[in-house]
Amino acid sequence: LGEDVRDLVKFDEVTHKFEITSGAILSRNKKSKVMGIGRWEGKQDWPEEVRYLKVVTEMKIFGFTICSSYQQTLEKTWARVLRGFEKVLFSWQSRQLETLAQRVEVAKTFALSKLYYVAQVLPLPAKISKKINSSLSKFIFRGRHERLRLDELENSSEDGGLGLPNITVKADALLLRQMCRMLNQSDEVSFRLLGYWLGEFLRNTGYDDNFPELADMGPVSHTMIRRFPLHQHMLDTFIEAVGRREVKKASDPAVLTAPAQHDAVLRAGRQAAQLAGRQDAWDQQQQQNAAQDVDRGNVKKNILEAVTTKSIYTSRMKDLLVPPKVELKFPQVNFKELVYPRLRNKVLEVKQKDLLFSLTHCIYRNRARLFQQNRAEDDLCPNKACRRENLVQDIEHLFCGCYKVRAAWAWTRRKMLELMRNQGRPPDISNMDFILAKFPLSDHEVECLLIIGTYVELVDREVVLKQKELMVNTLIGVLQAKTVSARSRAVPQAHIALP
Repeated sequence: LGEDVRDLVKFDEVTHKFEITSGAILSRNKKSKVMGIGRWEGKQDWPEEVRYLKVVTEMKIFGFTICSSYQQTLEKTWARVLRGFEKVLFSWQSRQLETLAQRVEVAKTFALSKLYYVAQVLPLPAKISKKINSSLSKFIFRGRHERLRLDELENSSEDGGLGLPNITVKADALLLRQMCRMLNQSDEVSFRLLGYWLGEFLRNTGYDDNFPELADMGPVSHTMIRRFPLHQHMLDTFIEAVGRREVKKASDPAVLTAPAQHDAVLRAGRQAAQLAGRQDAWDQQQQQNAAQDVDRGNVKKNILEAVTTKSIYTSRMKDLLVPPKVELKFPQVNFKELVYPRLRNKVLEVKQKDLLFSLTHCIYRNRARLFQQNRAEDDLCPNKACRRENLVQDIEHLFCGCYKVRAAWAWTRRKMLELMRNQGRPPDISNMDFILAKFPLSDHEVECLLIIGTYVELVDREVVLKQKELMVNTLIGVLQAKTVSARSRAVPQAHIALP
């Protein structure tokens, strides 16, 4: 960056001297670029001595596409990041990812992480956020006949979701965390820059008593700030965070100044002193050193309390999280204490967890639902015996009433009721309570989950995919193998008496 075009000539002269001294020849044709910004926007006539400079309208610097205007920088940088994000999702589309949880984890690890670097510097535009969410939804629910809203997946697993990040809130949290870091570096230029833009508005909102160091650095007029949307966004983000008490004034502003590696050195020294049996003497010496640093004025002032991106994100998501629709459909069921813990139980395998998740949230494929969506000619079960009786294929029929599963389901239901009997009459439980994991708690919780998990997995594989009848002997044999397999895994052990 420079304010005098003759600086380019001086730089060229210095470069020539370096070449003469070192004997090296620097390439000037491909990598030497110049771009005018501000009052030099669109400038083409640069000094004759540096005619080799390639005049460009944009430059890629540290991953950002820098243009002559903020709006162009914002749009082109995020457009490039969005292309990279979609490219990552496309590269994973054809891979074998059977479960929703696996796809969410891939999106979090490989795709969404590409957005976070830019989000710390540039705010995320609304239209880019919509495209990101659209691409995420298509990727996560690829091959599924029905989707959940992304805000349901944004719930934690304890609340019935899969922990998918809300990219809009995450981007705001990252940007705010960067602002807080800059505001706590009072000896840096960035601190004075933010204070210049925030000062007057802090006074207007009454926050100047909390942050007097910033309030003294203004003012900036409302008319002027509208010309700089980045600063307007940063201002709005900061004021909102202060109002929500996500950002607070530091209660103990004195923090010792030390290089980043100083803490690591101190930890190593303390460990060595501990091994030598001189830990108390070491701690006392460090306290004396700290007191001397304070006396010498070797301290800096932190305006804000320490804040993390996670704490900001968690605070904002509390107001945005919505309960899954299934909780509204069955208000009498305590999902958080009864159903959701079962979906996370370690005795269940990955595929079983995914099937029970789909069943619980009513997105498992069935002809009744397809017919409602005009994606099937009728809602009848495709099995000939069921069609003769005009039986509708809903979830209960598919897993409990179809002729292909009736014998296996009768054995499964009877076995689970036996496990749930507590020296008395078995509880009265409907078929859907079993299938949706809403059955009452019992002393044999692990065994019941292993049975229902194995059963729905076999129905999905044998009946739905292979169009075969599920035999009782097949169910018993697979259940025996699953019980033995559970013993070799770090999961609760199941003890099921099988014939």
